[in-house]
Amino acid sequence: MVTGAISRQAAGSSVDSLLFDLPKGRVSPPHDLNVTIKPQNVFLHVSETEKTTIGILGRLPPTSQGNDLTDLLALSHFSLNGSGTLFSALRSEQRLGYGFQAGFFDYNRKNRLLIITGAVAADQAADVAADIAEIYEEYRLNPNFETLPDLQNGMVNQTQKNVGYVNIAARTILQLALDKRDPKIAPKLITN
Repeated sequence: MVTGAISRQAAGSSVDSLLFDLPKGRVSPPHDLNVTIKPQNVFLHVSETEKTTIGILGRLPPTSQGNDLTDLLALSHFSLNGSGTLFSALRSEQRLGYGFQAGFFDYNRKNRLLIITGAVAADQAADVAADIAEIYEEYRLNPNFETLPDLQNGMVNQTQKNVGYVNIAARTILQLALDKRDPKIAPKLITN
């Protein structure tokens, strides 16, 4: 994909000149890797430590199903610093002194992981890990969307800024194409 202030012919010539002497070979199909993630708790603990870090992983649907922005919005809302469900439950109600965050990463197109991480006093790790699973499940089943409009507006504003960057626009279009989704649904720069 070539983006920027360049004609289609000039872009084609540039790409052709860059790639003209690549070796001819067989194209290998991509590996169809499907990771199995089984629920389990793993605690690594050093007994002399005052604090430790908890990391919880969960499986998310593939990006090809088209809910990746919904996942981003939901996880951002869940872990929003100061008012999110996770923050409120752990910092305000349980008076934990450290911060927690939630997010996700794409291992590949089919395998996406949700991650919740944070530091706690070492003697509270097992209890807090169990609490986080309960807090997340309650949020998933019965979310409180009072602060959602503010978060949505912030994300819309940031997206409007980001689509002005050629690299972000190109990456978004590429990701849509790789998921066999119409690249025309990518956010567009609106100018007045």
